[in-house]
Amino acid sequence: MKTAHSTPSRIGSLIVIAHFFFALATSFASEQFSDQLDGLRIEAHHAFLVTQDEEKVLRVHATLFNDGVYEATVLTKTGAATAQDDRGVVVSFSFTGLMRQPENGNLIIPSLYPLEPVTLRPEEATILFSSVSGSSVQDLNDGDVIRVQYVVRDTWGERFNIWHGAITAEVVVTVPE
Repeated sequence: MKTAHSTPSRIGSLIVIAHFFFALATSFASEQFSDQLDGLRIEAHHAFLVTQDEEKVLRVHATLFNDGVYEATVLTKTGAATAQDDRGVVVSFSFTGLMRQPENGNLIIPSLYPLEPVTLRPEEATILFSSVSGSSVQDLNDGDVIRVQYVVRDTWGERFNIWHGAITAEVVVTVPE
């Protein structure tokens, strides 16, 4: 059985090249921007801005696609947060927490199951959904473009044998009628 660290076969290489050109062609055909890392791609489909209890709330819907040739285990219940940088608002589906070390020196390892891991085979996908608020959301308006990220730290990915890295997509904020 091949692992993600083994060398792909000649056919596997051709599949990777075909997926690359397909992703390149479809990214220019769409108004959305998304990037890919190790076969995993994110697309942000909706960013609905609603008012709830006199506060703006952003409801974000994104899909993770495995366009690679190997299985990829991803986390579907990650903490979502918003931030603002020089390029605008970022909604981040991320798990970047730290493993804690108590006084006796043993590393405290949390369970992965509350984060709802899903193993995606090639050409499978899973959905991410979150509602976020905060000061950066309050300044958003209909038509603004935001970035949506999926982030898992290398230390977590290596420890739990899950996909790790950061991928980003862009989506236009809409205010439903």
